[in-house]
Amino acid sequence: MATSASKNKAKRRSRPLSSNQWTRKQWLVSAMERQGNKCAYCGGRMFLSSQVGEERYRPVLEHIVAISRGGADVEENTVAACYSCDRLKKSMPLVDFLSLLKEEKPWL
Repeated sequence: MATSASKNKAKRRSRPLSSNQWTRKQWLVSAMERQGNKCAYCGGRMFLSSQVGEERYRPVLEHIVAISRGGADVEENTVAACYSCDRLKKSMPLVDFLSLLKEEKPWL
């Protein structure tokens, strides 16, 4: 039996976004195609299917300016990011995140 939180998460992912009638998955696929299936932040390869099996390669639709910081839910404010960069960034401003990313992943 699905929990209330998982039902809400599934509903959120399937709802149309504010700037068009695409679902989040369609928007994510579009962002990945624009970026050549690479993370916008670290450049790591991402895979939609579970063929790789590692969560860090899973793409996430990431807001450049977090909604909680006044960012808009529009295509221009979103990129495809790998799961690990998304979790590291949280709602941090982009400049702060890029500094942290250089510390966490110095090979970039």
